[in-house]
Amino acid sequence: MEQEILNALRNDFPDVQGEVSLEPTTERFNGHILSDGFKGLSFVERQSRVFNILRKSLGSKAKQISFIFTYTPFEYEQIDSA
Repeated sequence: MEQEILNALRNDFPDVQGEVSLEPTTERFNGHILSDGFKGLSFVERQSRVFNILRKSLGSKAKQISFIFTYTPFEYEQIDSA
């Protein structure tokens, strides 16, 4: 399902990349994704767009997603180098 999540987002965020994986203790998916398409969007706007896309594309399977952090590549680079 990890690849399914990224593929679902590619129509709206063609450059999307990241890591989404199943957390064994909760049996839910979480991770982070990067896209320049997040520039200028607030945290709430990013989450809303991502989860609206995933609900439409994945249907009831979207309930298996716990949390996906959303960053621009620049934001992630800043976090990663800190």
